[in-house]
Amino acid sequence: MDHPIVEKILKEGISSVNLSMLDEKSRKNILTDVGEKLYRQGRLMEAIEILEKANDRERLVKLGDLFVSENKFELAALCFIPAKDRQKLNDVAVKCIELKNYKLASAAYGVIYFIHLYAKDKGWALLAFLSKWYLIIIGFLFALPLLIILLVLLFSLFVFLIAVIKLKISGKIHKKHKNHKEYIDAEYKVKE
Repeated sequence: MDHPIVEKILKEGISSVNLSMLDEKSRKNILTDVGEKLYRQGRLMEAIEILEKANDRERLVKLGDLFVSENKFELAALCFIPAKDRQKLNDVAVKCIELKNYKLASAAYGVIYFIHLYAKDKGWALLAFLSKWYLIIIGFLFALPLLIILLVLLFSLFVFLIAVIKLKISGKIHKKHKNHKEYIDAEYKVKE
């Protein structure tokens, strides 16, 4: 028989109970049971959220690996981000970019920034250097499409402004000629 708190969380959600009164081990066991049951019920996002609250990195990595094997890279990334598994995050982030899910990919790569800060703080020069350049390169790859779009828009605006200016100038010249009446100097003879 399941723990009554597990059943209550499954029916009413995590906000329906206060687990702060439990010790860390009991809290983790209850949340892990809830996460596994949610996964079996097909409530995948809720399962990931509960396992993250349980701080059960081992199960999150296993679940993420399962999602990778099923080609569910977005869900895998959501598992690997709280688990902070750098290699798996990198692999999944590349897959997210291929699937054009840039928001999730940037969240996965965001962990690299914290690795850079930690390595810098610990004095690990090589790791700090590599993570810094990794961030620069990835940042450039994310910014490149935006830069291209911005340049195209600026060029289009520039061409539009030139066309408007030319039309105004030609309109003024045309108005000047309209005010002057043109006469034709011609000779003629009247026949009688």
